[in-house]
Amino acid sequence: AMLAKENNSSTVTTAISTTALSATTPTTIPGTILSNYVVKLEEAVHRLQEHCSMISKLPHVLVHMDLQPQNLMFGRESTSSDSAGIFLHSVLDWEEAAWADPRFELLLLGRKVCANLEQAEALWNTYSREMWSVSANEGEDHELG
Repeated sequence: AMLAKENNSSTVTTAISTTALSATTPTTIPGTILSNYVVKLEEAVHRLQEHCSMISKLPHVLVHMDLQPQNLMFGRESTSSDSAGIFLHSVLDWEEAAWADPRFELLLLGRKVCANLEQAEALWNTYSREMWSVSANEGEDHELG
């Protein structure tokens, strides 16, 4: 966009070339368009609230909130030469940790680490399977939502 200034004795006029801006930036949003967006946003929030109310609550646990490969240190058992001997040695970088639903950690892990939907679904399915086996062993009935 070009900016042109014209100085008169008592007036400073600034003109912006609208040809460059008009294709990408609306200068005003008509009230009806804005109202339609507000209505759609309110409907989406309402649907989200309905879905959230259907998800069962799990006890809060300590979640890392930044679990990704660069924050994990692995070790290898000295007697093992294959991947079966690899174990998680430590988890670094806890400054974002919080007390929250454990599924939130999975959400963040899926967003930060998984490359595609298939990987995210595999992560969730593994978590679900493990939770069900723990619940069955403890005699609890957890719905995962």
